Amino acid sequence: MPVSRGPRSSLTLAERAVLAAFTGSEARTRARLAELTGLSRAVVAGLVETLVDRGELALADQQPAGVRGRPSARYRRSAFLPPVLLISLRHDTSTVVSFVEKDGSALPPGRSQPWDSPWERWADTLGAVARQLAANATAPPRLAIVAAPFPVRDGEGQPRVHALSAGPRKMPRPVPPQSGWLTKDPRPAIADLLGCPVIMVNDANLAALGEARFGAGRGYRGVMHLTVRDGIGAGLVYEGRLFTGAHGFAGELAHTQLVEDGDFCVCGSRGCLCTVAHGPGVLKALAEIYGLHLTFAELQSLIARGNPVMLRYFRDLGAMMARPVATLTTLIDLDRIIVDASLEGAADPFIAGLTEELTHRSSAALMARLTVARGTLQNAIALGAIAAADAVAHSAVTKAPLPFTPVAPV
Repeated sequence: MPVSRGPRSSLTLAERAVLAAFTGSEARTRARLAELTGLSRAVVAGLVETLVDRGELALADQQPAGVRGRPSARYRRSAFLPPVLLISLRHDTSTVVSFVEKDGSALPPGRSQPWDSPWERWADTLGAVARQLAANATAPPRLAIVAAPFPVRDGEGQPRVHALSAGPRKMPRPVPPQSGWLTKDPRPAIADLLGCPVIMVNDANLAALGEARFGAGRGYRGVMHLTVRDGIGAGLVYEGRLFTGAHGFAGELAHTQLVEDGDFCVCGSRGCLCTVAHGPGVLKALAEIYGLHLTFAELQSLIARGNPVMLRYFRDLGAMMARPVATLTTLIDLDRIIVDASLEGAADPFIAGLTEELTHRSSAALMARLTVARGTLQNAIALGAIAAADAVAHSAVTKAPLPFTPVAPV
């Protein structure tokens, strides 16, 4: 991917060339770095020493067993230098692409084709948008992160859903959008397209990781982040590490059963929270329940004016979500629940309903230690992407296990 050649020193460009030679978690010798960059060995040696001192490179394990002679020092990336390329697959099928810096800031994002488009069209526009963003970035991306609106399992793509024509109330039950190329693991093809490693993480999990690392979850051991505005979900972070479960389905609150003989759900069950809440997303629910086709700004205005219908809706939604949350909180002993910052003013009635129902359904001892708070990060997913990139880099050095596996280009 081309890098803009702005007003930078030749030393900075040489450092970037060395760092760019680490396309994944593999270790490199100084001789190999000289081959890959075209720089002299003496220059590479000096650059490596500087980058080690600065913490961007670290000594890896010694020469692999079976190689004769004096082992050469081998180095790995110890941190992924921002920007990270964040590819957000939105619930409305749009694709938003951004270069995220270490502080979560980003250049104005670009848009690729909707992700339910054929692969060829989607890939062509993604590559074009990524190149355009890279031309104005400080460095090429070292890692691309796909934020997915569905559970993510290693080596797999979007779970298949069950087509439904109508529920018991004869209301349309729209099937969530799917794309043929996404039902298979898309990471290898995206990695080849972009020329850098790719991970895919559920968007609610990224938001949880961002809030736990940089926002309202800092200093807490067990954190749950509730996504509400664009779809119901939860992310779980324990002692700074994302927990996704054995098959990537941890935190799928939308598919917990609330009504035993309720509407059939696209997951194959009945009476799931998402069917009762009429999602995905609060705007869609308000349109379906009340016939109110609002923008989010209009919704916020109604909340600010104390509209009783809107206040009651969000209070009831909080109480509804508290039912599975209370069970989960009791089972895993959380000490912090964070509510979607993007709800803005609607977070207050939601938290009131959530807290009241949690108090009713949980032990006094648990509630005495549990805090519920509004999220502090409007860019929680972007900062979650930075935290995930840091985890990937740390794992490359320490061999710490990850809930997601980077897929490097072939």
